[in-house]
Order: sequence, then C-alpha cells, then structure tokens
Amino acid sequence: MRCPLLGNDSWLSWAERKAGAGRKARYGTVWVGEPPLRFHATPTYMLQRPIDNFIAGRALVGEALAGHWDKAETYRLGQEKSEDALAWNVFRSLQEAGELSTMIHALTGIKAATGEPALYLWGRHIDLHGTGAWQALANARTEVEPWGGQTAVPDCCLHLPGRAWVFFETKFGAPTATTKSAQATHAWFERYGKTCPGTFRRNAILAMPPGLFPGQLLRNVALALHVRQANEEVIVIALVRQADSSSVDVVAHRCLNDGLDVKIRMATWEQIYDALPRRRPLDRVRHYFEHKSYGLRPVLDPGQASANQCSFAYIQRRPARAE
Repeated sequence: MRCPLLGNDSWLSWAERKAGAGRKARYGTVWVGEPPLRFHATPTYMLQRPIDNFIAGRALVGEALAGHWDKAETYRLGQEKSEDALAWNVFRSLQEAGELSTMIHALTGIKAATGEPALYLWGRHIDLHGTGAWQALANARTEVEPWGGQTAVPDCCLHLPGRAWVFFETKFGAPTATTKSAQATHAWFERYGKTCPGTFRRNAILAMPPGLFPGQLLRNVALALHVRQANEEVIVIALVRQADSSSVDVVAHRCLNDGLDVKIRMATWEQIYDALPRRRPLDRVRHYFEHKSYGLRPVLDPGQASANQCSFAYIQRRPARAE
C-alpha cells in the first residue's frame, strides 16, 4: 500500500508473520517511520512500541504494560483507535496541569470548592506520583456482578469527595454501545435487576427495541451507586466524538426508576478540546487533539477543521497496490 505518512510517498510491502511464510495484507505493512508504526488497509495503524501512544504519565503506563496492574488487553494500547489510550492522555494531562476541576465544571456545572477531583483510570486510583488499587470499585463489582467473568472496568471516573462521582463511558469512533437483541436486553435485566433492586425500570427496559438499550452505560450507573457515599451525587457521561453523539442519555434515563438521584449526560471529545484553558501546561494535550486521527482522518469535528493537523494523507485517494 502507498505510505499514508505525509512526506513519504513510498510503497510499503505487507509484513510476514515469520520468515518465509509469505507476506499478507492481514498482517499489515512493514514497520515504517519513527516512532515505528504499521499500517493496515482498514485503514488504521498500530505502534510497534505501545508506550509511544502516550503523551502523559508514561512511567505509570509502563507499569501497566509490564503487567503490574493486571490490566486486560494491554496489546491494544498501541493502536490508533485505542479508547484507553485516548482517555488516559486527555485526563492524565488535565490532572498534571491541575485542570480536572475546570473540566468537571465544563461538563457538569459542578464547581470544586477546594482542590482537584480524584482521578480513576483503568480501574485504578491515579495520583500525580503513583497509583493505587481502587478497593471501593472492587467491592462494588462483587456486589453488583457476583457472577464474575466481567473484566471491563469503568473507563474514567472523577470524584469530588462528599459532593459527586462522575463516571465516563468513553467511545472513540463509535456511538455508545447498545445491546443488539431483545434476548441480550432481557439477560442484562435478569442479572442487574436482581443485584440492583429499585434502580432499573423493568417494563421500560424489556419494551425497548433491539439496538437501543444502553446496557454498558447503565452498568456504570449500577457501579457508581454502589461506590458513592451518602449525599454524593452520581453523574454518568456518555463521551463520544461529535459525529457519534445521540440521544442515548435520554434513553438511559427512561430505564431508571423515578426518584433515583442519578444524572446521565452526553458529552463529546470536541467539547473537552473547546474547554481547554489557554495555558502552557495544556499545550501538549491541545497539540494531541489537533494531530489525533481515527482511521487516518482528523479526529476533530469538521467545524474545527482549522485545528486539524493530522499527519496522514487521505489514503483512499491513493489506491493500494499488491506487493
């Protein structure tokens, strides 16, 4: 395939899994560039060194890559489309700049009285100089999901002690996930309806057409209600690209029983970009947004085209050639 990197007009051979086994498109191209990356025809890319996909907290990420956090699917962290990498880069950068409180206000309207919110990523408590186990989440998962086998953890959480928990269900390049069949919706309610009595509205959920029920978003509600302390507000945010925004927050609210103290909202990565204060400590994450791609296309909404500085050419205009 023609190399998508701007300034590199060469043809790239497909890689071979082992010497003499033959080159195949499904293996992607040979490694190219610095940092080294491999392109796939979908189109997308992956980095040879996953750590090169991170702009903040790299020493901490290195611990996860080394297996010290028991994080699932670390092999995906070097992929262009990694939601985990995107969430880490954005929220860890905000933490390092002391701007998590600014972002929580921009997305929820809540002003921190003093100090910064606590940050939780990849199922762990993340502070400026290290990480720790999140025991409250482990306890909540045991209560809410006693059947086991569920490896996914909340994508990102912010905590203002005594005031609010904000849980993010992040997506990158896709809408907020929904169940695909009535059977899957029914199975979800059979499980979570039993462990979270009084939370979910049975009739509304079971009457929902296939493809609409936001089970993963509502799982965040279940966990957040078990993590919070008395008098703490719960806000669950579906965070997507502008192109993938929907009314999933409205649908999710219909699945909750009346009187439940939970707010569900839709937000976009573009909103976060727009809300970044013009401060030097945030130049790195602003640059990251402006150069980030998905499918080798600029990630920002076309309305922010002046900010898009993606480093890839439009490869659909450059047909692939067999090697």
